[in-house]
Amino acid sequence: MESDSQKRVAIIGGGQAGLVAYRHMSKYQNLKAVIFEASPSLGGIWSPDHPYHRPLMTTNICRHTCTFSDVPWPADAGRERKDLFRYSGDMGHFLHVYAQTYVNKADVKLNTKVATVDYQNDKWTVKSVSTHQDGSSVEHVEDFHYLIIATGFFSSPFIPTLPGIDNSPVLVEHSAVFKDPDAYLDKTVAVVGGSLSAVEIAGALSPYARKIHHIAPRPFYVSPLYTPTNSSAMPSFLPWDFLSYDRANLNGRRTEMINPTADVNHDKHNYLQSLFPNNLLPSFKVDTSTPPQVGISELYRGGIQTGIVQIYLARLAAIDTTTGDLVLSTEERIDCPDVVIMCTGYNIVLPYLSQSARDAISFQPNNRSVPFLSHRLVLHPDLPNAGFVGMYRGTYYGVIELQARYLAAVLSGIQSWPSKDEMKKGVALEESVREASSKSGIQFPHGDYAGLFESYADLLGIPMSDATYMVAANYPLEVTRGVEEIRLDTESAFTLMKSRTWVRGAVFRSWAGRWKVNRKVRGASEPRMNGQFVGFGTFLMRPVTASPSGPGVMTEAVIREYLYHEQGVFISATGGSAEEQRKAVYRYDPASDTIAVWSVVRDDYEQRSNEGQTDSWQHNVEAVSRDPLDESWSAEQHGSDGWYAIGRGSEAAVLAGYKFVFSGAEVTQFKVRDIFSGGLVSEATFTRP
Repeated sequence: MESDSQKRVAIIGGGQAGLVAYRHMSKYQNLKAVIFEASPSLGGIWSPDHPYHRPLMTTNICRHTCTFSDVPWPADAGRERKDLFRYSGDMGHFLHVYAQTYVNKADVKLNTKVATVDYQNDKWTVKSVSTHQDGSSVEHVEDFHYLIIATGFFSSPFIPTLPGIDNSPVLVEHSAVFKDPDAYLDKTVAVVGGSLSAVEIAGALSPYARKIHHIAPRPFYVSPLYTPTNSSAMPSFLPWDFLSYDRANLNGRRTEMINPTADVNHDKHNYLQSLFPNNLLPSFKVDTSTPPQVGISELYRGGIQTGIVQIYLARLAAIDTTTGDLVLSTEERIDCPDVVIMCTGYNIVLPYLSQSARDAISFQPNNRSVPFLSHRLVLHPDLPNAGFVGMYRGTYYGVIELQARYLAAVLSGIQSWPSKDEMKKGVALEESVREASSKSGIQFPHGDYAGLFESYADLLGIPMSDATYMVAANYPLEVTRGVEEIRLDTESAFTLMKSRTWVRGAVFRSWAGRWKVNRKVRGASEPRMNGQFVGFGTFLMRPVTASPSGPGVMTEAVIREYLYHEQGVFISATGGSAEEQRKAVYRYDPASDTIAVWSVVRDDYEQRSNEGQTDSWQHNVEAVSRDPLDESWSAEQHGSDGWYAIGRGSEAAVLAGYKFVFSGAEVTQFKVRDIFSGGLVSEATFTRP
């Protein structure tokens, strides 16, 4: 029920930014918020109704970072699972629960597109068009005291104008419509772009595609989802954002660092290079005084190591309309692929703003970095009684909740509006960010998430949290049971880290590609069976294959699999030699952090190296430990660095022992030791060629 004393607030957009804006506007009795959402449901891109919703897309920040302050992660969304980077459906479910908690359905206009907004006589007139199920539409005109723009930064897919692209004989699509990697099975794919979506999609396709040509305009690094907490041969792991957004790194600073200096950039490059000090992939010559470009993927490096991904440091210049070949800015040509995926970003669109309003905020529709100017990303002196939530390029949840809280406090009168002079200074500062961004090509102009987060908390007069991790629940409106539940849930990540969770995931990620194998066999009753094998083994990425029923079948959806193929020569202790090969299947389930080892049907040993049908479960890799759990490990292994693990499974007569030696975020050497009943011991050492 709306009263005459209430000020009406129009919120354009029902995604995560619009929802959190509504929640905090509704806290004040003198404000009455209404959400306008063009699609049939709330949740934005995380809603299944959104045209760019991708069910298999995972977040690139962990679920603890991408939640709000006072609604816990739903228990029925797998809170106990160990994969903290969740799928679109999980995020959509969380936002659905959030909306159910705080949003009054009567205040939501679904299937309603805002056509124009116009500020006259101290009010915003909003013209909108609602579409009904029968296809009919109705136009509405309403007045509001305030306007909140929350339509998101990634509005309209951008594909550059290139010779041949409009009449290309090759399918050209934007990354926004990429859905399922199964659709690209055994195809040759060109991925164009050098930022997050390009790396993520190229990685996701690596187990499926025959070949991936990745065309990137500038050098970049690839970070895994989980990064090491220390630089030892036996590191623990945490979600990358917990380490990058560590409050301790601020040293008490509560301001955003913008336009980073060369020294700051050097430090960032050094850290990213430290993740893979022995084998930086891709390997580029970089200017470490400039801002680094980063992609995030668990699979991309594996694509390079298996030869599936080939990188070109160039721009796509044209598509040959006769042959379908891709012409690069370096004058290289790529033979006609099956499909080109343009990971070339998005343009922000504000079609409902008048030209004068767009001019007032210096709107540049083709600027995909800083498309408009504002004061602290939320206000503009020449856009009266209006604000922005979530309209910037960067990590969202904690920041946009504090943006919404600040705007709600200002619109309700609890907090004073900044002066016009103060806002003009803020706009001038943002203009400097725009200018610096255009020169440096910085990936995230507001990439200091921790500093930005703290700057809004300070603006609201909230004392600095003692917690090292940066989550919205650091700064709730009040400490409720839900807030306490979120904090405990967040701290559980550190408990998982201490129990060596995600070490196995790092091991599995590291295995992709070719290894040199040296295996010694001793203790056999027949002397000819003792000796040494020397050869090569390759972990080939492939789509998950069918499993026989029985022990070892993973209950969660298995999303990563290798076919291991080994070939070489066994030299017997008695002097004879023979060629040998073996195959196995290795699987990793991120939800349970489990590696499972399976045998391959024996007849498939003679098939092609990339063929092998899963046969029977052998064991899981278990009990990651600092010390060998089996004391029969050779004496030289005791006291040396590296994680140990065991595998005990279907054959009680065989005990498998593992040792993994890390450098940065990756295993650079590992050992596998099988002990058979009767005394035979097989100990293999794997090193990169």
